Order: sequence, then C-alpha cells, then structure tokens
Amino acid sequence: MGKHFTLKERYIFETLLNKFKYTFKQLANYFNKSLKTIYNEYYRGLVTLLDTNYNEYTIYQADVAQRKYESNMKNCGRNLLISNNIELANRLDDLMYYDKYSPYSAYQIVKQERNDINFCLSTLINYRDSDVFLHTCNELRIYKKSKKKNTVKQAKRNNSEKQLIDNRDKDILKRDSFGHWELDTVIGKQGTKEVLLVLTERMTRFELIYRMTSKECDSTWNIFVNLKNKLGDTFYNYFKTITCDNGVEFSQNSNALMSDVELNLFIKNNLFYCHPYRSNERRSNENANRLIRRFINKSEDISNYTDEYIKYVQDWINTLPRRMFNGKSSIDMLRLNI
Repeated sequence: MGKHFTLKERYIFETLLNKFKYTFKQLANYFNKSLKTIYNEYYRGLVTLLDTNYNEYTIYQADVAQRKYESNMKNCGRNLLISNNIELANRLDDLMYYDKYSPYSAYQIVKQERNDINFCLSTLINYRDSDVFLHTCNELRIYKKSKKKNTVKQAKRNNSEKQLIDNRDKDILKRDSFGHWELDTVIGKQGTKEVLLVLTERMTRFELIYRMTSKECDSTWNIFVNLKNKLGDTFYNYFKTITCDNGVEFSQNSNALMSDVELNLFIKNNLFYCHPYRSNERRSNENANRLIRRFINKSEDISNYTDEYIKYVQDWINTLPRRMFNGKSSIDMLRLNI
C-alpha cells in the first residue's frame, strides 16, 4: 500500500484485466491496493480503439498509463517562481538569447533593474536547462561541448631575439597590479584579410579591440604608435608589459616600430612571447576571444562588420557583470584601479 505502480506492475495489471478478466476488487486484492487506486490506474491507461468492423471499444494499456504517469510526475512539486512574471521571464530570455549574456550576467543585470527577483542564480540555471524560457536550452547555451582530438604538435623554434614568458616578472601572475596586457588577433572567414587586434588587461580584464586591414606586423605596431601618440606620456602608465603568441603579426621586424625609437625600445624590453601551442599562458585573452565569438563567427568576413558594431562588442565585454568581480564589470574595476 502507498507505493506507485511500476511499469512491470502495469504490464501485470494489463494481463490480469484484459486476458484473465479480473474484476477491480480482485485486482485490488492482488496488488494490495485500495479500490480507488485500481480505478484511477484503470482510467489512467484507458484508450479507445477500433476493431476490424470500425466499432469503437475501450481497453487498458500499460504503456499509455506509464506515459501519463511520467508526464504527471514531471509537473509535480511547487509552481515555478517565475511563472507569474512573464515580463521578467521574457527579459531574461532576451538577455541570454539576443544579448548573449550568461545566466550569471543576465541575473546581475535584472537584479540592478528591478527588486522583484524571488529566486537565486541556481534556480535560473535550472529554468534554462529545463526549457522553461521561450528559447530552448541548446539555444540559450553559449558554448557547445565538442570533442577535441589529442594531437601532439611539434614545437617551433623561437627566434633568439624574442623574450619568452619565462623572463617575465613572476609577480605579474598575481594579477594585483594594472598595466599588464595580453595580445592576440581574431581572424574571420578563411581567405579574407581583415582581422581584429585584441588587447586584454590581466587584472581588470578590460578589453580593447581594433580592426586591422591585414595580419601584418606593420598593422599591429601602427595601432600601438597611434595609442602612444594619443596617450602621450601616460602610455607607459597604462602599458607596462605585453604578452602575445608567436604569430607573424607580432614580429618586431616592423617599419612602423622602427620609426618610433622610444616605443621600439619599450617593446624590446617589455614584450614577452608565449611558448608555442600554449594558449593557456594567455588565458584571459583566450576567454575574451570566446566572448567576441558570440558576435563574430569564424565563418564570416570581418570587413562585413561596421566600426560601430565592433565598438559595441568591445563595450559589451567591458560592461559585462562578472562573477570573479562579485557582479562588477571590467570598466568598474578599471575605474577602481587607475
């Protein structure tokens, strides 16, 4: 008594009722359940069929009863905390789908916008995974799991003139001082020339994104020459070290770099190269690139995007509420540290 019917018991119920013509009272005695429970089970699995003469008849089917039971069990429990607030549900759905925010960032944004949030972040994630919102869980998930093959790549020899990351001050790993940047490029569709130069500040995760007409070292260092001219003497307060990979776009054999003696000297002393195939040595930069990929796919030509759109992506990243900063954004952390 008191236990729900299992699938096996339902098949026995079907056989006893349909084949051996047990009465409801006999079924109640057999399963040691109340007569009301037997009636409920019977009507749960009752279906209407047609015989060979197209006459309707009703019969109990265990599979039907099991499906209804499982469906009802999914709807058990307390009502959704968000069920009576369609406006809030739509706002969260829009933030996660159209604005491409993670559940954490979307939760922080709506907490700042309104004071009627009556559930926690874990509940929001459960709602997303249970397809409560207008868009499905797969549509709202930002990153898709993919299987990567473990391939061993042969490391390239580094130019002896390059300063490896091993020579960088170990205190930089603590991320407790501003001005240490990671540098990378984001490419577009294969065969296209335009790329994005991405700079990520290690302490605040503040992001700078610049369009480059080609993946050449002159394009890279021209941007730094312009930055230096724009910031003047304060340039060296904002930029203390730069860490990049071994791409050709970061080669120091650049006419743009040679034309500025002061900047050239700074780059030689403060530019550090990661080991080949060690993107984890620029982890902040790689994570920022993943954020950019929410808006700019690899299969698209970067020249198709306007400067205003690229600026929008940069501002979106810099105003993104981050868990590591207790809900503050990179721009908030920048203001606190400069």
